[in-house]
Amino acid sequence: PLGTVEIEQPFWIGVGEISNRQLQRFLPSHDSGYYTKRHKQRYDDKGMSLRGANHPALKVSWNDAIRFCHLASAQTCLSISLPTEAQWEYACRAGSHTPFHYGDSNADFGLYENLADKTFVTYGFTGKSLTGKFEIEGGIDYLVAEGVDLADRRFDDGHCMTGPIGTRRPNRLGVTDMHGNVAEWTRSLYRSYQYDDRHGRNNLDAEGDRVV
Repeated sequence: PLGTVEIEQPFWIGVGEISNRQLQRFLPSHDSGYYTKRHKQRYDDKGMSLRGANHPALKVSWNDAIRFCHLASAQTCLSISLPTEAQWEYACRAGSHTPFHYGDSNADFGLYENLADKTFVTYGFTGKSLTGKFEIEGGIDYLVAEGVDLADRRFDDGHCMTGPIGTRRPNRLGVTDMHGNVAEWTRSLYRSYQYDDRHGRNNLDAEGDRVV
């Protein structure tokens, strides 16, 4: 359910997700790796690379995200942190009252967000389609467990997996990729709605300790 939340202090937020290039400046050993369920050639390669310099960093723990904020703060002399859930949602909604900042579930997301779409369902398969699923070499029935049955085949954003940051149209605050591409961390406790600060939903400090 909708609720009223007051954000007491103004804040800045990055216009896009943290890229592999940005993260590796502070955590050089980070490797977003490959998506092994899709292949550009045959099924004996490593899968689709998620290592593009301007692609969002993946496989980042919450602790590493906090560490990145600390290191970036020290380098820039700014106070950089993960947003609270309220800050994140405010930046995502950008004043909209629809389920997504670009419209409802029937709106074509292709220009705005990288979500599970026609390309996600069909890219990288040589087998034949069977009852909405795919059969790859060796007769293995594939893909049901990874959410392909939930993909919206009506729309196509042109990406099977992650896409370069900032290539989709921004919302009204100029922020991109808030609904799609990859999920983002916040510094709020993970709890179900309804939003209520009295229960500590938004009270984590920079180390992840609960603030009473």
